[in-house]
Amino acid sequence: MENQPNPTPKSKSNRLVWIIVGVVALGAMLFCCVLVAAGILFFQFQKMTTVPQPVLYPTETSAPGGLDLTAAPLFGSISLQRGFTPDPFLADATSSGDIDTSTLFQNCGYTTSAPSYVLNLTGGASATFLRIYFKSDETDPTLLVYTPDKLWECAETETSASLNGPVLDLENAPSGKYLIWVGSTSGNSTSGQIGISQSESNGP
Repeated sequence: MENQPNPTPKSKSNRLVWIIVGVVALGAMLFCCVLVAAGILFFQFQKMTTVPQPVLYPTETSAPGGLDLTAAPLFGSISLQRGFTPDPFLADATSSGDIDTSTLFQNCGYTTSAPSYVLNLTGGASATFLRIYFKSDETDPTLLVYTPDKLWECAETETSASLNGPVLDLENAPSGKYLIWVGSTSGNSTSGQIGISQSESNGP
């Protein structure tokens, strides 16, 4: 029986090269698969954890649920410059109406189509603290405010040792026009006063 010839050093070297190439190719494929899977998982995680932003309305005429941004305010308007006195500024107002604001906020109640009051805040570019509230003997009034940066804000009645009424605090209130609606969760008429202040010590 004749002995089989041993592989030459060259054939061993070629086989080793192909093995290395195969391992590298397989590793590259696995790495690409891991990257694709990680990208998909990251995208899904971003979708789940993104906080919904307030609804923005790009024009000054569009509003949800029958609210009219262009109507004359029912109880007047005021222009106040930062640092205004007396502080708080108070204006009589009454909540009534059948416009359901639940399309914006679940518990902001019913109000009128036209805003109750309009505040024009001036006094420089720096944004400062602003408090808007409604003072009433009733237990269910609400506030709905459309800010100069086209954001809707809602405040429900708070009851505590010092507050009895809806209070909206804006930490960085920009200059511009604030449309204020007084509402109620029951839809009943509620008389009281809108308060505008630069101090947290003032409230209903």
